[in-house]
Amino acid sequence: MGIFGKRAGAPTKQGNFEIAWPQSSGLGVASQHTVASKQTAYLVYTSARRRKEPIPAEDSVVMAQALDLLKVMANGDPLNEVPLIQGELDIQMWDEPWSARFCANAVVTDRRLLLWWKGVRGRSDQMIILGHDFMSPRFDEKGKRVQGTNPYMWFGAIFTPFPPRMPPIGWQSEEFGVRVEAHLGSDAQANRRSMSVRNTLLEVERRVHRGRKI
Repeated sequence: MGIFGKRAGAPTKQGNFEIAWPQSSGLGVASQHTVASKQTAYLVYTSARRRKEPIPAEDSVVMAQALDLLKVMANGDPLNEVPLIQGELDIQMWDEPWSARFCANAVVTDRRLLLWWKGVRGRSDQMIILGHDFMSPRFDEKGKRVQGTNPYMWFGAIFTPFPPRMPPIGWQSEEFGVRVEAHLGSDAQANRRSMSVRNTLLEVERRVHRGRKI
């Protein structure tokens, strides 16, 4: 189904992503020369890497969908952002228990994170727009900056119905937090993309707080 017809359901059991490296990556698990650090690095996308490398054939459909979504949101204007990776995430709103987590679609661009879902029981079809520049540092109880299981935090978020209407019809919160994990199921390629979304978001957070280009 297309990007606007995707129905997200409950989180699934953990699956395997390590068998799903794109052929162009050279990271097949059968190779004795495969190094875990290289696999981890492959999961992270930056704007420089995305512009330099061709999209793997295994990701061509979902990345085309991400581009289509961004064009809709641009509302006829030229695109001013680069889609880095699209996949599914298990998300938990910061004011809800972990047992209430659900699967959402996610696109990380060099400017923002888009989260949306359709057909989730008990929740209206919705999109959340989160700008990287509004990311808030995460701290532990001693005030030390951390990047662990604490929710990602933003100083502001835009909520709008999905599919999105342009200009967005929604509201902006003063503060927003969400905990994310990879959504792992039976599709190994989808699992890899989900891990890539999670790892790319971590890298985005590091770069934002260090003032580096994404």
